[in-house]
Amino acid sequence: MVSRMFQRRMAVGAMILLFVGVGCSGQAEFPNPRSVVIFSGERLQPDAERMEEADRWLRDHLDDIERNPSFLIELHRDDRVLRPWDALHIEGDTARIAMERGVADAETPFLLYAHFRLMAERSELEEWLPEAAEAEGFELERAIAQRISDAWLLGRSIYETQAYAPLDQLLYSAEFGYLEPYLVLAQTERFPELREEWEAEREDELEEFVEWFRTQFETDPPGLEVEDEDDGVR
Repeated sequence: MVSRMFQRRMAVGAMILLFVGVGCSGQAEFPNPRSVVIFSGERLQPDAERMEEADRWLRDHLDDIERNPSFLIELHRDDRVLRPWDALHIEGDTARIAMERGVADAETPFLLYAHFRLMAERSELEEWLPEAAEAEGFELERAIAQRISDAWLLGRSIYETQAYAPLDQLLYSAEFGYLEPYLVLAQTERFPELREEWEAEREDELEEFVEWFRTQFETDPPGLEVEDEDDGVR
């Protein structure tokens, strides 16, 4: 267990300093959130009260990740561009999650995602995500993804974390009301029946989201397959 705790501190200690260091610097008041702007020019202006609440619960998560001896979260590096759900493996009390090499500012959301999923496996979600403690499947994933988005908004608006396209795409989709179609496309492998349902019954909503996403990011949303014949969604 000593070696496990050492690994945990090595993986998490730097994250706390990087992502929530402002609150440890002795400031009497919570900083005013800065607006977040992507290259399309679309701007987000977070609410200060909302960001302060996100800062509080995020600290609780990071403290649990660092100090709780009953589980381990391992963060690995990969040459691929990955989203938090792309490379997560849970075995017993250990969660292993991978992210793109050289993207230090994004580590906290990846650790947070692994923590949420591990807590769900351990039936301990009531403490960490009470609004979705009984949720399963896509409903649970949507609630977790919203928290990951909130944490990334906190980092971008308060702690000057650098832009990172996969998380910025999640953030903007959530903030502009497109979290569901974003996840339906991005997590087709986990929820194939839901993807088929949307394409059959909510195709207009998918097409609206795809058009919006392309305008914001000048690329297709993750998971989109383009037909050569009509440039439509399969």
